[in-house]
This record gives sequence, C-alpha cells and structure tokens, in this order.
Amino acid sequence: MKTTLKRTMAALSAAAIVATSAAVLAVPTSAAGGTATIGTVEVTVEEAKAGQIKVPVSVDNNFVKLSLGAEWDTSELDCTSIKCNSSSLALKFAYSEAYDFAWLPFLSTDADRDGNVLAYDTANGATVAYLIFDIKDADIQPGDTYTITAADTGRDGTKAQFENVNGDGGLTTAVSGAIVVKGEPTTEEPTTEAPVVTTEAPVVTTEAATTAAPKATTTAKAATPATTTTKKKAAASTSSPKTGDALPIAGVAVAVAVIGGVALVSKKRK
Repeated sequence: MKTTLKRTMAALSAAAIVATSAAVLAVPTSAAGGTATIGTVEVTVEEAKAGQIKVPVSVDNNFVKLSLGAEWDTSELDCTSIKCNSSSLALKFAYSEAYDFAWLPFLSTDADRDGNVLAYDTANGATVAYLIFDIKDADIQPGDTYTITAADTGRDGTKAQFENVNGDGGLTTAVSGAIVVKGEPTTEEPTTEAPVVTTEAPVVTTEAATTAAPKATTTAKAATPATTTTKKKAAASTSSPKTGDALPIAGVAVAVAVIGGVALVSKKRK
C-alpha cells in the first residue's frame, strides 16, 4: 500500500509539473509580437570617413522567428555586409537589386534534447545583428545624419513577423535608426560685414619755407671795346669873353701866347 501510494503521488506530481509548464508556455508573452529596433549610432568625422560603421539591430522579446526590413539612401550609404550577433541564430538576409534594401529573417537554432526549438532569449543579448555601412558622402560634416529606415513589409509584400515557441506571434514593430556625425553642425550663414572704410589723414608735409633770394643773373655782356677818346684841342675862341665871365686858366695862357706871337710878327715886319 505504501509503495502504491508513493507511485500514485509521484504520478500526480509529474502531471502537475507538466500542466504548470504548459500553462507557462501558453502565456501569450509574444502573442502581440515584439519590437525590432535599428539603432542610432554616433561617430566622429574621422570614424565616418573610415567607414565600416556597425549599426545594431535589437529586439525586446524572446522569439523563435523574427523578420524585418531595412532600407537606406544609396547616394549616402553603402551597406557592405550584415553580421548575425549570436551563434544561436540563423540569418539569411536578402538584398534588393539596387542594394538599397535588405530583408532580415532570423531563426532560432537552439533546441532541447528532444529536438524542440528553443526561443532565442534576449536576456543573452538583445542585439541580434549588425548592419555594416560605409558613408559615400564626400563632404562629411559634424551634425550630418544618415537615416536607416526600418520596414515591416518586404519589397514582395511579405509582412514582418515575430513568433514564439508555440507558433503564436504577430507583426514586428520596426523602429528606424541612423548614423549621426558628432559635433555641432557647421551651417555657414552669410556674413554681412560692414565695409571697412579706411580714412587716411592726408599727409601734410610742412617743410620750412625756403625763400631763396633770387639769384642775380649776371649776363656777361660782350666786352665793349674801350672807346678811345681823342680830345680835340679847344679851338681858339675868337669871340670876346662876355663881361663878367672868367676865362679858364688854359684859355688865358693860349690867349697870351697868341697875342705875344702877333706882337712878335709885327715887330719883324717893321
């Protein structure tokens, strides 16, 4: 009886454990799906120019299957590769022909000993993959932002799914991200500068007034040959001097000589 009772109690306990486990698994924790987020990362100008920028994709709930899309502007970004971040997940992504879109389907690869698929536990790492980008912009500046848009629908119309171990699930809520270049934006505003008016005082050179005395311009005249003045002997005056006029001494002498000569001639004639 004791043995039978123990066996009965053990069977009941096992049934209770199984029922409890089933009840836990049946809780629709993922029934409403989950959120997959493309992260926003900040990089320096140097890092942006170097390229190979890792943008994380993370989830907020355990899942067995997960899918979402990501798209970007190919004039700005080039997604060179996509890397799964866990050995517990398989990722078979597909690029669009224009390489401006990628579809990301994740599948949990963990299983128990009976081959039952186990959900990927986000507690072991919420980041499930990385999108690797190069920035194609030739003029990268602080403040530049390059958007990576999350999509809940593929290019072929497939809806993004989030599924738990029971096959329950829903649509994936997809959140977009970006690459942001750190630093203040270098927006150049037109600078209106008042024209610089340079008023220079006129240079006044005050020199001592030099009043040069006019130079005497001596124009040497051609030497005038000296005039040789030949003085003529004064002609004997035959006129009687006027009464009251004094005769010059030389005249008196001549007169005397003349008179004397006349007198002498007269004597000889006699």
